Order: sequence, then structure tokens, then C-alpha cells
Amino acid sequence: MPAAPPPTTAENLSLIPKAFFALGSVSYALLTRPLASSPRPVDAFRDAVYAAMRSFLSSISTAQEQASQVSTEAQYLAVSKYKHYAPDTDVLDSGLRVHWLGPKLSRSTILFLHGGGFNLAASSGHLEWLWDLKNDLAQQASISVVIPSYTLAPEGQYPLQLRQAAEVLQWLVEKQGKSPANVCPAELDYYNQPADADEQWFSGLDKKVKDMFVYAGGGEILIDSIELFVQKLKQAHPRVEFFVQSGAGHDDIILDKVLGYKKKAEGTKVIESWIAQRCTALGY
Repeated sequence: MPAAPPPTTAENLSLIPKAFFALGSVSYALLTRPLASSPRPVDAFRDAVYAAMRSFLSSISTAQEQASQVSTEAQYLAVSKYKHYAPDTDVLDSGLRVHWLGPKLSRSTILFLHGGGFNLAASSGHLEWLWDLKNDLAQQASISVVIPSYTLAPEGQYPLQLRQAAEVLQWLVEKQGKSPANVCPAELDYYNQPADADEQWFSGLDKKVKDMFVYAGGGEILIDSIELFVQKLKQAHPRVEFFVQSGAGHDDIILDKVLGYKKKAEGTKVIESWIAQRCTALGY
């Protein structure tokens, strides 16, 4: 499978004008903020950062984006070192590497499948958020988090990433002795366009998954398709909870960590409470 080629010299040089254009987008966002009628971030700093990200990320290639970040495993090791946590990584039969936060013998496990359109590794924000989530939930339940370093595109062609997710879940149940009822799959992106599927595609879901939670930002570009997806999901499953954080962008709760916000966002509190309630109900 071909790996993404490194950026060419021309691609690297093209980042300079793109960076200046992003700065222009920041100025425009701040100047028009008082006049905006559509949902905007709650504070000007976040609004400026989002404007820069929209401008910059929409104009760079996959190679440029991947070259600007490190791997999921590297982020995991960096956060583990910073938190004084002894990293614990398992290698599955296929060679897929999975990383643990918290004790392997915990009764409940969050299987975290990070977003990024299959192109991007988990960010420091993902790992920081998971670390805090694990610590907060550990006050109420025996819990751990598992983070697979799934193969990024174009090296890993879709649907390899879905097969790897299924492989990790099977490994947790068959090799780690986890009960399927105590594994909570979690992901922070909307792949595969589920909003385009008909209602029949979701039939039987209520027999596979007991409870479901969907989070979205009220200001993100995907909000319409997410709402349509949830509408279809609720027709097939009676226990779907949907929370929209007003004015928030996509992955807002992760970017809070990247941007250094200390106060928990409303969405973070709701997600944490939802998971904690289910752990408590199971007596874990």
C-alpha cells in the first residue's frame, strides 16, 4: 500500500502565502464578528483560531498535513512522559499497535477511534482529553482507555481502518477478557456518510448496542448531516441521546485542550456524565 509522498519543495514554499492568507482570514473574522448572524464561537480568540484553521487546512494537501504532525503513537508517548505515566502498548497479530491509558484489568474500557478522515493521526488534544476523562471517570468507576494507531490513508486504503477497529474490539473481548457490554466505542468524526443511508440500514442496531450518544457543535459545517443522521438513528434505536453544544465548532472539546483552555466545556461535562452513569449502572 503506497504511503503518502513527502511534500515537494514547491508545496513547502506554497505554505508561506497560505499562512499570510490565514492571517488575513483572522483579521476578517475579528472585524466582522460583531455583525455576524450565524453561530460563532463564544470568545474572540477561539473565533480567530477557527478562521485561521479553516483558511489554512482547506488549502493544503494530505502530504503537507501529515508532514506537519507526528504519529498517534508518538503523541501517546509524549503525553505519557508529560503525565509521568508508564506507556503500555500491545501489538496485535496483524501488527496493529494499541495504546492503553489506565489499568488493563479495569472492568470498563473505552475504545477510542480518533477522527481525522482516516488521513490524520490523533493530536495532543485527543490524548490530553482522554487522560482527563479517564482520571475523572476513575473516581466513580474502574475504567481504562484503548487507542489504536490505525493505518492512515493513503497507506491504508478504506475500509482497512474499519477492519482494524473491529479487530481491536474482537481482541478486547477474546484476548483481554472484556465483556462486550463493558466496552464503549467512541469516535469524534462522522465517516462514511451515514446520513445518506436509508432507515433500513440501521435496523437491528438496538440489538447490538444498548445506548448511544451523539455529540455535535452547533456552529460546525456538518451539523445538518449530523441532525439527519440522528433522526434516522432514533427511528432504529430507542436509546439515542443527542447533544448539540451551542456555537461550538467541529471537535471543539478536543481543540479546547490544544488551545490550553482549563475550564471544561458543556459538551465535555455531558459526555463524561453520560459515560459515568453507565459505568455506575453496571456497578463498575
